[in-house]
Amino acid sequence: MDSSRLWVIRNSLMAAKSILFNPSLLPRVLNNSLEILQFSGLKALLKEVRSFLFRGNQLGPDVKGRRPGRPEVAHWELHSFLASFCHDSQDRLRNNPREALVRSGVRLIHEMLRTGETLQLPSFESPLVSIVIPVFNQCGYTFQCLRSILRHTTQTPYEVIVVDDASRDDTPQALQLVKGVRVVTNAENLGFIGACNRGAQAARGDYLLFLNNDTLVTPGWLEELVQTMEGYPQCGVVGARMLYPDGTIQEAGSMLWNDGSALGYGRDGDPRSPEYSYLREVTYCSAACLLVRKEEFLMLGGFNPIFRPAYYEDTDLCLGIRERGRKVVFQPKCTIIHFEYGSSGTEKALDQMRRNQRVFADRWKHTLKRYPQYSPLGILRGRDERPGRRILVMDDRIPAPSEGSGFPRSYRMLQFLGEMGYVVTFFPLTDRTPHEPWLDRLQRQGIEVFHAPYAQVRSLIRDRAGLYDALIISRPHNGSRYLRAFRKAWPQTAIIYDAEALFSLRDIFKAHADGIELSDAHIASLLHAELAPMKEADMTTAVSPRECSFVSRFLEGVPTRVWGHPLEPRPPRTPFQERRDFLFVGGFPFPESPNEAAVLHFLQHIWPLIRAKLECRLHIVGANPPESLLAFAGESVLLAGYVADLEEYYESCRVFIAPHRFAAGLPWKVHEAMSRGIPCVVSTLMGYQLGIADGKEALLGHNAQHFASRALLAYSHEETWRRLQGNALDFIRTHCDPQSLKTALCEIVEETVRMRATRKNGHGSQ
Repeated sequence: MDSSRLWVIRNSLMAAKSILFNPSLLPRVLNNSLEILQFSGLKALLKEVRSFLFRGNQLGPDVKGRRPGRPEVAHWELHSFLASFCHDSQDRLRNNPREALVRSGVRLIHEMLRTGETLQLPSFESPLVSIVIPVFNQCGYTFQCLRSILRHTTQTPYEVIVVDDASRDDTPQALQLVKGVRVVTNAENLGFIGACNRGAQAARGDYLLFLNNDTLVTPGWLEELVQTMEGYPQCGVVGARMLYPDGTIQEAGSMLWNDGSALGYGRDGDPRSPEYSYLREVTYCSAACLLVRKEEFLMLGGFNPIFRPAYYEDTDLCLGIRERGRKVVFQPKCTIIHFEYGSSGTEKALDQMRRNQRVFADRWKHTLKRYPQYSPLGILRGRDERPGRRILVMDDRIPAPSEGSGFPRSYRMLQFLGEMGYVVTFFPLTDRTPHEPWLDRLQRQGIEVFHAPYAQVRSLIRDRAGLYDALIISRPHNGSRYLRAFRKAWPQTAIIYDAEALFSLRDIFKAHADGIELSDAHIASLLHAELAPMKEADMTTAVSPRECSFVSRFLEGVPTRVWGHPLEPRPPRTPFQERRDFLFVGGFPFPESPNEAAVLHFLQHIWPLIRAKLECRLHIVGANPPESLLAFAGESVLLAGYVADLEEYYESCRVFIAPHRFAAGLPWKVHEAMSRGIPCVVSTLMGYQLGIADGKEALLGHNAQHFASRALLAYSHEETWRRLQGNALDFIRTHCDPQSLKTALCEIVEETVRMRATRKNGHGSQ
């Protein structure tokens, strides 16, 4: 095999290792790497690795040297990562990764000293980040740390400052092998604090990144920290997710108790577990990897020397920055492997911690009064410093804004709750698949998202009693199954039932469309089955005024509010003359869905009438098109399947259709089409649900013949087309304004919490 082929394989394998620590890199790797595309076997490998990330804590073959009781988490992925730094110590790596890393580092130093090889760090005239690494002996750790920085820091301008704190081993010789590193040498040992402060004084970057030498960084680490610092409001400090070399958590942010003792959240836990995987504000993060603004660090006087030689200096710094109104943020998308106490030894480190706890508690005694005593519930509250109410949201699956079935609305609800300062947990009740990229995006917005294999309702009810101020649960099958259980287990929690759609009405409409006559008793049974569980809630929300009014008539005593579809109008660029064809958008999530029935009815009874008078095409866009529709595919009927970005269709098609004969709730895709300025022709049922007037915001079709004539009018008459477009955009501005709906959501939550508190205080009953 020629050298270029070997280079392709090497780079592809490195990409595979990269996504093990940052799954969000996968699309970029697969789509942009020409090398991987040239080596298709490795592309398949990457996909397999990606799927492996979601196996949870399934057990693999027995591995020796693991701490008793620790979960088998990410070990094989991490072992592969560590092996790339310990190529000559594979046997020792399984039993003692610390020793393997150090020995391999020392051997590599000696080999490079013998051969004259060197490492070359990049050089930037104006580094954004100064990485400050204090070292005392342990040259093997230091050299491996520098290798990991060189390998996995690619996008951010940086400099590396190594402060040699009077080392007595081969550290000076090892640092000579790394070109581009700035070395600050202390004549005497100043300890971690003194070394860090001296490195900060020498830094040229806007940010200081303090990094222990007994760490390995992973792909994307520095970019994640910097983006968080620059993107999170009032951010003053960013910390990383710290893992032990066996793949379990060392720290996922830290918290304090009122005696000054501290707790590293998640220690020994599974790094993929939802509670450790979302961005949040914390009390402090470890200085083993800590990003801070240089100006602010120096203004506070650096790490306080009263904590010399080390420990509690990071806690003290973070509290000082928090007192200035800044936030300390934990970013789990940055992963650091920390060998912990590699420089000073475990017993010595623990002694230093005990001494400095007393110093810290005395220095911050007034601040510590607001912190609680240790308790399990205190951990759940203390892990997140955000002051907002705790809200649990439950729906069928992790919502995707690109899909229908009410999930775009659910996604915006989660976004709005987070933006308004609520501390949000999302829990899927039916499909617990960790759907990407939506899982990652919600976690980056500070939302805790449960997923398989961690989403267990019984454990949630047991472990989080007393935590949440409000529960929002959606869909009748979830309400009937869980509402009573949550009401009984969490009597203090306000419950909002979100009637995203009234499914019983959909079933009644479907029976009518199919020519089935339902008895009054059957209709009453359908309505009762859906509406009765809502009585367990303190508040019900409906998606439209019509459904809200319907619910209110049947649920006397349960307040009902409207919360619709948040959408921004996006006036189109393409004029009438440059557009062609009809468009239908909607997924087909299950057999005989409303969308399937609507399109099938249109193709059988309406489309032939249109085609008889007009040369045009119909574009059907939506995931999982069923066999019943595939038979119609041809030159005039184009089935696109799932399309991630609908921009091209909204800008090129002339008329949007929604010929539904049965449905529930509000049709998101019709609202979306209206917001994009593409005139709509809809069924009478759709018009009723949307609350729009025929001939104003859209054209309504009463039957097949009438629908076809209205579609031809919208398609052929430019003045009508323009009028519909303008009125539809005005309708969206009035009824779907995101800011108004965000305010309404806040009012709904606060009103419900107040009502529940009143009942609990004895002024009401339920």
